Formats: sequence, structure tokens, C-alpha cells
Amino acid sequence: MTTGTSVIVARTPDELAAHVAAWESLAAAAIEPNVFQEPWMLLAAWRAFGLGCNLRAVLIYGPDPKHPTAAHVLYGLFLLERLPRLQGVPIAVMTVWQHALAPLCTPLIRKDVGGPCLAALITWLRTGPDRASLVQFPEYGAGDAFEQLLTEFVNRGRLFAHVADRHYRANLLRGSDSETVLARAMSGGNRKELRRQARRLAETGTVEVRTLATGEDPEPWLAQFLSLERAGWKGEEASALASDAARREFFEAIFRAAHGRGRLMLLGLFLDGRPIAMKCSFLALPGSFAFKIAFDEQLARFSPGVQLELQNVAALHDMPGWSWMDSCASPRHFMIERLWPDRRAMATTILASGRAPGGLVVSGLPLLRWIYRTFIRRRPGSDAAAKSEASHE
Repeated sequence: MTTGTSVIVARTPDELAAHVAAWESLAAAAIEPNVFQEPWMLLAAWRAFGLGCNLRAVLIYGPDPKHPTAAHVLYGLFLLERLPRLQGVPIAVMTVWQHALAPLCTPLIRKDVGGPCLAALITWLRTGPDRASLVQFPEYGAGDAFEQLLTEFVNRGRLFAHVADRHYRANLLRGSDSETVLARAMSGGNRKELRRQARRLAETGTVEVRTLATGEDPEPWLAQFLSLERAGWKGEEASALASDAARREFFEAIFRAAHGRGRLMLLGLFLDGRPIAMKCSFLALPGSFAFKIAFDEQLARFSPGVQLELQNVAALHDMPGWSWMDSCASPRHFMIERLWPDRRAMATTILASGRAPGGLVVSGLPLLRWIYRTFIRRRPGSDAAAKSEASHE
């Protein structure tokens, strides 16, 4: 174990909840903000989606670099899932857990202690009771502070690492004003058409843009959002939040928690008093994270979702201290990439812990991936297995 650090492993949400105070301090001092790894979000996710998974939370504690004689502080937190194989290879793998509603998995690591934190994690993986030859860090911001830390750590320790995936998704960066940003994203013809649609919508009734205010009762907004989302194609395909008990439980918990913390941004486009588009985002200033949007598909000719997104860009530019919003969307998302001109690179890295045969596997991953995709996936009956492992490649 790295000198001065200690590792605590929590194997249930209740055990992890005992560390919330230290966890909150970590989130406030992390090298990168990630609301999806904060206590109010991650504990709700574990309870809703993770009870059937092989999870454990690894907490790294160590001396406070600013107050060495004070009590130890939380250096980093990693909620890890143990997988039996990687790309068809039967080898013990730990991966930072990613559930279906977690678009960003960057772990929380305290500033100025990133090296000792990662060293303690790798030592625990190599020698601890949950030994694993590999650890995977999925879906983090490429080029951001965590990747810089990880790259320096790998190079300094001469470790084996492999970037298994890299892609891009829409990202919104603050401009001089919202109109300048939108003009950079869309042609004059597209903007003219959206203004025409807005006028036509206003001819059908009273149009208002509303925001859920701090201190306002969130329950009517929560019910309206769930109802609006379920009324469309997501409801028909049973993929809406309200269509699944676990998803609904998770969303209701984080919606209420974020609102109580002043971290929820909920915009609504209303027609004659009823919502026709709503957008839910979470704040971690100077950043923010778009989460879900819903709109009335019967009014598609007016593009209510796009109209609300234009209001979202304007509202963000009016927000003091705001610099960026991660779309949290899939790559090449049609609507958001039309409206947001910037992109955020995302990556997944697999790192050998130093326990055999991790280094050998990481070195051969490009070849193993080719063999797996070329031969194993083509075998009769292999489709289901391929789909089940696709998210861990």
C-alpha cells in the first residue's frame, strides 16, 4: 500500500453511505466534476440498478496535503464491478461501474493527490482480497484532467494500458452570447425556419418558457415530466423513465435531491398552461450535464424540443459562473449535434494492475479484439453473448 494511504471497501449502499461527509468533501475538491459519481446520484443508482451486480466501493483515504496533522481525507472513490471476462478472454476484470443512465464515469479524485490515489488503487487490485489483473475506466472525458492524470501515472510506472474506445459527443461551450453560439452551429436558413415555427406555435395559444425555481414545490414538475416523456415513443417502446420501476425510482430520487441542493435545472415550454417540452439538467458549476428531454410529439410540426433547446442555450448564457454543458448524448445524436457546435472526446482505457497475466492481455488486446470479432462473434448462437459483452469492450 502507498505510504500514508489506506483502503476501505464498502460492499453495500448502506456501508458506503457511512462515508457521505468525506465523499461530499471529495466531490467539492475533485480534479473534475461528475454529478453521476456524487453521493446523491451514485447511491440512488446502486440501490436502483446495482443490487444484482457484483459491486464494491473502494475508498482511498490519506493525509490532507494542506493539513498533514489533521484527520485523513478521502482521496478517491471507485465503485467497481467485477466481470468474469473481457472481450471473450476469461480473466478477472474490475471496471468502474456504468449503469444504463450513467453517461459519464470519470471517478472522483481529489486534487493534488491523484498519483497516490491511483497507486493505492492499483496496489489493492494487485494484492488485495478482490485481486484483478485488469481495471477498466469507461466513458471519461479524453484530454481532461483525469486522462492527463492517468497517462502520467501509467508512464511514470511503466504500466501497460490500452485505449479501448474513443468517440465524440456534443458539448456546449459558453460564447460571447447565445446567438453567436447558435449562429456557429446552424445555417441562416435553419434558424429562419425555427423562427417561423415559433411564430406558428404562438398562433395556436399562449406560449411560455418556465423554470423550476429554487424553493418551489418540485412534485408537479416531476409528475409532468414523467407523463410527457411516457406519452411519446419512449412510452410505446417501454423505454420511458416511468415505464420501469427501477428507472422511475432512480429519477425521482435524483430529481428531488438535485432540486434540494440547488443543482437541478428544469426548463419547460408551455402552451396554454400545459407542458409541450421539458428538459432536465444537473449543475456542477462551472459545468453542467444535460440528462433528459421530453416533448409533445403531436406538435412535432413546431419542433417543440428544438425550440426549448434554443431557450436552454440562452438560459445557460444568462447563468453566472457557467462555462459548459455536456450533452451526455450518444455520438452523432441528430438533434443536439445540429444545435451545439462543439464536441467532447470520450474514451475508455484498460489498465493492467501488475498481476499476471494483465500486462500480456493488455498488450495483445488489439489482436484479441480482432480474433473475437472475426471468429467468435460469427459462430452460430454467439449473438446474445456478443451483445452482453459489447458494453465492456
